[in-house]
Amino acid sequence: MQDPKTATAFAVLDRTKEPGSIAEPLYLDVVAALNESWSARPRVIGGRFGLSSKEFTPAMAKSVFDELKKFAPKNHFTIGIVDDITHTSLEYDHDFSTEDPQTVRAVFYGLGSDGTVGAKRTPSKSSASVRTIMHKAILFTIRKRPGRSRCPTCVLVCGKTSSKSG
Repeated sequence: MQDPKTATAFAVLDRTKEPGSIAEPLYLDVVAALNESWSARPRVIGGRFGLSSKEFTPAMAKSVFDELKKFAPKNHFTIGIVDDITHTSLEYDHDFSTEDPQTVRAVFYGLGSDGTVGAKRTPSKSSASVRTIMHKAILFTIRKRPGRSRCPTCVLVCGKTSSKSG
């Protein structure tokens, strides 16, 4: 295998914590593969994400890349939670966003068989009728809700389209 000329560092993120292990499983696999196949091993740091059911956001990804650029980056870090025991958490900007500030996100919930499925299509059709608004609607049903057989849900994201797509 030929070493890529541009790869100088890797950040390996895993959603698993193996108690008693020296590192996360994916990190160990990547380090082993690089040690066996690359003549000059690049820098590899590893960490955990998604702990406590936290969603991984673009702000967290930016924080990992910023850490990777440092002269002495943290290894075996956590992102998304404040780890007050091992103090290995990476700080990240909660206000950082890759979306246009005019983007609107909405989540509609219904109880099922109460007319909300049809009603949820109305906002999507309204935003689709305006050419300068880009929209994405996702209709889905959450099953096995306690006391109910289903819970229809709609996620609607609306924002301005770029000038090229008009």
